[in-house]
Amino acid sequence: MNNKIITKTSKQAKLENEKIDVESICPECGTIGNFYIFHYEKYGLFKKLIKVKTYTCFKCSCEWEIRRKLTK
Repeated sequence: MNNKIITKTSKQAKLENEKIDVESICPECGTIGNFYIFHYEKYGLFKKLIKVKTYTCFKCSCEWEIRRKLTK
C-alpha cells in the first residue's frame, strides 16, 4: 500500500524559487548569480532561530543579508 503525502505543491515550489531569484539580485548593480553563505542566529525572548543568508556580489562587491524565521 502506497501512501503519498504531499509536503510541497508545485505552486509552493515555484513561489520559493521566485523568492530565491529575487533575493539573489544585487541591489546596487542588478547582477544575478551572487554567492551566499548562511548561518543561524537566535533572537527574541524565546530564542527562536532565524536563517541569515549573506550575499556578496562579484561585480561590485556589495553585500546584503536576507533574514527568515524558521517555521516548525
